[in-house]
Amino acid sequence: RCLVFILSPSSSGAAGTHAAMSAHQGSEGAAGKKPRRERHGGGTAGAGGGESTDKAAAAAAAAADPAIIAMFSKYSEELTAKQDKHERLVKLSRDVTVKSKRVIFLLHRLEGEADNSALLGQALEALEAIRHDNLQAIAAEVCGELRDRFVRAYSPGLQEYAEAVLFHQFCVDRTLMSLQDVNAQLVFADNVKLEMNAFDYMGGVADLTGELMRLCINLLGSEMSSSTCAFVRQIYTAWKTLQAVVYNRDLSSKLAVMGNSLMKIENGQPNAKLWGNRTACYTLAVRGAEIPKDQLLEAVREFERAGGSRDDAGGADD
Repeated sequence: RCLVFILSPSSSGAAGTHAAMSAHQGSEGAAGKKPRRERHGGGTAGAGGGESTDKAAAAAAAAADPAIIAMFSKYSEELTAKQDKHERLVKLSRDVTVKSKRVIFLLHRLEGEADNSALLGQALEALEAIRHDNLQAIAAEVCGELRDRFVRAYSPGLQEYAEAVLFHQFCVDRTLMSLQDVNAQLVFADNVKLEMNAFDYMGGVADLTGELMRLCINLLGSEMSSSTCAFVRQIYTAWKTLQAVVYNRDLSSKLAVMGNSLMKIENGQPNAKLWGNRTACYTLAVRGAEIPKDQLLEAVREFERAGGSRDDAGGADD
């Protein structure tokens, strides 16, 4: 290059030669270097785009695979079947709840010393219909399933049924039916059975005390009223002992309600003060030796309807 410059005949020629040399160097530099975009990752971006294209092609091929389509179709059918079964169990549980409440309302029509065999027979027939029409259908739905898979769907109905059947048994012989006896009635044809767990049974027992409180107030003054008060007190004592050993959030909240029911049984009505702090059952037991119980019971009820207190009534001694 120096030789060409020296041998140039004139300065203008030298300038032309210098321009030619610069153009030559530029062409060589352009040929020897990569473009700026390629140096800074242009080739990598192109490779990434190729990978994305490959993944999309693989996903399309997998989506077109009949085996994968069949597998996900099976999953969809299983989920749909599970949801449908859950909805059927919820509806059956609601039917059990409604029919069990009707049995409880029927039992509240009992009279203290009268013959209640007809009412008890109607309640027994209604319980048999619940078992045959609803509980058997629930047992057929959960047969072969995991024990706790659908229990939340029909647990409210079972607790209400337990309350009704325990209430009926108490009205018959003043006893509490055991969990084993309750489950023995839930065995159907072809050895299909519905097993009530301990928590549903205990929930029914806790709700039973509320119905016994209403029954006791309605039959205040009868022999059944005093025996009911002692029965609820035994349940409450046993429940407090069990609560110290086994904790359950749903059942622990029922303990306070059970205590209120027992207090209402002992105090007669929740908003009435019967001769100071004396309880209704206590008043009837003690004052019944002085006044005929039918007259005393009428006086107590009249006192409650008036909403009076000891001061308003002039005191028990008056």
